[in-house]
Amino acid sequence: MAGGGRRTGALRPRIVRPSPGTADGFQTHRIVKGWGTGNMFRGNKIDLAGGNGVGINDTAGGNTILCDNKVSGGRLTKDGTCVNK
Repeated sequence: MAGGGRRTGALRPRIVRPSPGTADGFQTHRIVKGWGTGNMFRGNKIDLAGGNGVGINDTAGGNTILCDNKVSGGRLTKDGTCVNK
């Protein structure tokens, strides 16, 4: 990818079904300075299948999680917050 491998722009909404034993639908990580932040999660359908994780685990921080993400089998985020736009 151009720009050192950092993906930019909007991603298509998707349906996510984590593999058995996986806790969260999405996770963010800051491995390299500037990566893992500035993302927007919107319009996703996440099925946690009764797992103990959350739909979107923003461990890196600095990401926007919209309230139009839908989760079955768990909570959307650890702290229960999302943004209406």
